[in-house]
Amino acid sequence: MIDSRGVRMLDHPVAGVRRSTLMVQGGHGDLVRNKPRVIAERLLTLPDVLPEEQRGHDYAEVPLVQPDQLESDDYTTWSIIPRLLLVDQIGASRAQFTITSPVASDVDTFELTPPRWWQLVRALVSLDSWMTRLSREMDAAAAEARRAALAPVA
Repeated sequence: MIDSRGVRMLDHPVAGVRRSTLMVQGGHGDLVRNKPRVIAERLLTLPDVLPEEQRGHDYAEVPLVQPDQLESDDYTTWSIIPRLLLVDQIGASRAQFTITSPVASDVDTFELTPPRWWQLVRALVSLDSWMTRLSREMDAAAAEARRAALAPVA
């Protein structure tokens, strides 16, 4: 569950739910504040999230996954459930769950199959890698701009 207290794993089942469930309280899907790599690590503790060939090893190898086709220069998007649950990286420093729910609710709830959980883990690790790369490139551009601004005028 992602809510005002951050990311929590709830051990008890929600009535009527057959699988592990992702719950995002309205307005709390910020993936910068909630650290996508930390969320991914926690999700790997759910049953059957790891593909069968990786189970039983000391660590999980999480391959990066390409984002969806580029539709805007401002967004990088990974679809978890097409048109319903997306992981969006926006501009240089924002990332969030983008949720389009057919039912208006304070908490958006998604029952995910193990392959969808694995897809979410891969998207979160890919997002974290992408944001780290963007941050390095922004720092380098800022340093270059500072040097140019302080360079003596000829």
